[in-house]
Amino acid sequence: MDIIDLKIRDYKNAREAAFEKIKEAIIKGHFKPGEKLVEQTLAQEMGVSRTPVREAIRRLEAEGFVISIPRKGVVVSRADKEEIVQLYSIRAELEGLAARWAIENADEDDIQKLDEAISRMEETVASGDLDGVVQSNALFHDAIAQASKSRILCTLLKTLQDNIQRFRFQSLHLPGRPEAALAEHKEIIAAIKEKKAEEADRLLKEHLQNACAAALAHMK
Repeated sequence: MDIIDLKIRDYKNAREAAFEKIKEAIIKGHFKPGEKLVEQTLAQEMGVSRTPVREAIRRLEAEGFVISIPRKGVVVSRADKEEIVQLYSIRAELEGLAARWAIENADEDDIQKLDEAISRMEETVASGDLDGVVQSNALFHDAIAQASKSRILCTLLKTLQDNIQRFRFQSLHLPGRPEAALAEHKEIIAAIKEKKAEEADRLLKEHLQNACAAALAHMK
C-alpha cells in the first residue's frame, strides 16, 4: 500500500486540496473499501478545520467514492463487479467514437501529444514507476478525447474517467499489465495515424476490455 501524505500545505485552497488528498488516498488503497472516514481525524491529519473535510466528503459521495450509512457514518464504497463492467463498457463505446472523430479532426499538436504520452509511458514502464504509468496512461486517453474536438464527448469521458480512476490504478498494478497496455497504446496510435477508423475503434475497445479484465482480476 502506498504511503499517502495527507498534510495540506496550501491553506488558500483547503477545500480543493482536501478533496484531492482524500480521493488520492482512496484510489491508491490507503483507505480501504468499507473503511470509515472520520471528519475530525482527517481534519487533524490534514491540519485544517472540519469544514473543508466535510465539503470534500460530500463531493466524494456525489462521485461515488464514499457512501453514507445510517448510524455508521461515511465509509469508502466497495467496488461492484457489475458496475465496473458497465463503466468500462460505456467508456469503450465513447472512446471508440473519440478515436473515429480524432482521425477526422486531429491536428499535428494532437498527434504530438499522443506521441509524448507514449514516450512517457515507455519511460515509466521501463523504470517500474507505477504511479507514472498510471499518469501517462491517463494522458494518452485524454489526448484521444481532446483530438476528437468534441466538447460534449470530452465532458462525458471526463466524468467516466473520474469514476474509473480507482479501477484503472488497480488494473495497471497487475503484473504484466503495464507492458501489455503500452503495446496496445502503440497499436491504437498507429491506427489513428494511418486513419484506419474501424481498426482504431476495435483496438480501443479491446484495450479497455483487457483493462476491465485486469481490474476484475485485481479484486479476486
